[in-house]
Amino acid sequence: MPEISVIVPVYNCISYLERGVDSILAQTFDDFELILVDDGSTDGSGELCDRLASGDARVKVIHKENGGAGSARNAGMDAASATYWVFPDADDWMEPNMLESLYDGIVKSGADLGVCGFTAGYDHEKPQTVERVIPEKGILDNPDEVRGFFIKYFPDGMAGYLWNKIYSSDVIKRNNIRFSDMRRYQDGMFNLDLFGHINSAVLLDSCLYHYKLNDVGDVFVKYPVNKFELLCRLLEGYEERLSECELDRREKKERICSFYLRVVVSCIDSMYSPYWGFGRAKRKEYLRMLAQDVRVGECLKIRGSYGRYADLVLGLLSQKRYFAIRCIVRLKIMLKKYGKRIFLKLKRSGGYQG
Repeated sequence: MPEISVIVPVYNCISYLERGVDSILAQTFDDFELILVDDGSTDGSGELCDRLASGDARVKVIHKENGGAGSARNAGMDAASATYWVFPDADDWMEPNMLESLYDGIVKSGADLGVCGFTAGYDHEKPQTVERVIPEKGILDNPDEVRGFFIKYFPDGMAGYLWNKIYSSDVIKRNNIRFSDMRRYQDGMFNLDLFGHINSAVLLDSCLYHYKLNDVGDVFVKYPVNKFELLCRLLEGYEERLSECELDRREKKERICSFYLRVVVSCIDSMYSPYWGFGRAKRKEYLRMLAQDVRVGECLKIRGSYGRYADLVLGLLSQKRYFAIRCIVRLKIMLKKYGKRIFLKLKRSGGYQG
């Protein structure tokens, strides 16, 4: 039985799949199985999975009808046999020592979870990256410390992402943790369900995972039109975890509002997506809905600072200056489309990206 199961959902990513798989197969730690779950790909990714498996006995392939990344990961977990599980995305890549470092950390500490830093960038050969390093290197050796880490780092993604972590499969199976059928944000829901059962964690201060941002020509991610409702479901789970922490009432309120307003900014960005099909009137109606939301109004009264872009958009929303919001968001879209470097600087101070 291998020590690590690497579970990768695969859907129409033929341009990047081989790079990601090669980075896994080249790991300095080799006692692992790689489970590629083809989720009904139509671009040849499934056939590429079979070809990659034919050249390495550690690779297994599952073919299934399209059901989303959560469904694919559930299928991978059902087939996994290892003590620890890792969940990279198909179009990303790992540093050669990622599995070894995470495995050593979780085994030596006896923890339920291992977490490392990551970079997010556009280009593999000449990366323009945002680097995320965990400042609190070390071991969280009790549930209260784990909850504190989760509460602090879930809203900005560090605790919510799947791919920069190694998980004890026993904890997942014992508590019957599964991925939801949400087409988006099911990774965050998975971690929300799981973190209440994590008794200890080890934090590594190395950036070992490389997350691929959308190509510059693909300005919009295909977020669903009900993105706001989906993110509010995440917020409900976050509030539940927050209720388990010993924080004063004001700090809890500030953390909830911080999360909620990042959600609002992210949804304002997404309403310009061609996948939503919103015209000018529909966008104005959507902005009016957000501005009139009771919780938005409450949070705007006590909000802190979330970066120049988010602060500007939220300030304009509170003043119901919808045309000005339109101008600012369209400017950001242009910068993202035509200027990688400029957009990366804006992204550091932008809203919740999901």
